Amino acid sequence: MTSKTLWRYRSDHPERQAELEEIAAEGRIWCPAAKTFNDPFDLNPVFLHSNIPISEQVRRVRRMIKNLGRDEGEYEEPMNRAREGYMNTEEYRATMEAGLRQELSEMPILCFYPDWSSLPMWAHYAGSASGFAVGIKFLEPWDDKYYPMPVKYSNDRPIVDLAEDMTEDDEIRIRHMEQIFLTKSTVWHQEEEERVIFYGREEGHYQVDPQSVVEICFGFNAQAELIERAIRISEERGGNLVVSQVHLSDRTYSLERNILA
Repeated sequence: MTSKTLWRYRSDHPERQAELEEIAAEGRIWCPAAKTFNDPFDLNPVFLHSNIPISEQVRRVRRMIKNLGRDEGEYEEPMNRAREGYMNTEEYRATMEAGLRQELSEMPILCFYPDWSSLPMWAHYAGSASGFAVGIKFLEPWDDKYYPMPVKYSNDRPIVDLAEDMTEDDEIRIRHMEQIFLTKSTVWHQEEEERVIFYGREEGHYQVDPQSVVEICFGFNAQAELIERAIRISEERGGNLVVSQVHLSDRTYSLERNILA
């Protein structure tokens, strides 16, 4: 697996005064739930509900009973409902869709970008360049399963048929996950975003090796006190944390970077 450094832009928000130390010194990264994202279409696919054959409904209920280690006779009511086609009713479909939308809204996701030089990123996600960008080097998946994956951009929202069996078919599940989590509108294409999706976790701090945090790059409007805090952390880490700051180019519409420590 090829190593790569990706960037996470952060604002110097009064409610997150400890975030710089948490990330650079402790390796604690806040993983927000998808419901906090600013794109209303994010993780909001178009759901379809094709009819599920009765035989398939019965098979799925039998599999569920087997996975629970129970006898079929203990679940007579679910079996009867499957034989009557309950999975094709509006009640079942609405319940299933609402449950999945709720689950998606609570999924923790970290968003990363390819470099430190994006003016839109500094403007939108780093408090008009008063915050900082965190450079994190990925050498291997976190916990052997979490690794950045590139977002695909499209003019069409992903379509997911909830009649398909995601619990048993790995190919279907992976395809659905890629469609739901890794598809955004082309209006965001300049971000070239990559995402770490924390399946099965809740919103909160995620612990990584502090040594994987390789650089803190400050915006051109960052306060001196904030930069000084990062330099102190770099010194405490023996100088293996680069501290830098961007400034405006005097010739082009671009940013340049000075190394401070």
